[in-house]
Amino acid sequence: MYYKGMTMKEDVITIRLSKWDIQRMNDAVDRGFFTNRSDFIRAAIRKMADNIDDVPPVVAEAIEKAKKMGLTLKDVERFSREARHELHSQSKKRLK
Repeated sequence: MYYKGMTMKEDVITIRLSKWDIQRMNDAVDRGFFTNRSDFIRAAIRKMADNIDDVPPVVAEAIEKAKKMGLTLKDVERFSREARHELHSQSKKRLK
């Protein structure tokens, strides 16, 4: 990798992605937005890192509370999915 006039050593990591995420990544590469998957992932990481300070205060507060409770981001995501599923189920019942 060449970055701002210097060569940087790159580390190799392993990540798990859903088939849906991989398909979206492949589509972006196939359409020419990125040269390859690694380029896509690096761009996504940079975008998230650049925007980390733009987190709404209510979200930052919730993250801090979750940390104090010993929860990980994965726990919060799971709870969020479960809550959305429950809300969806309840709304379906109300529409019947």
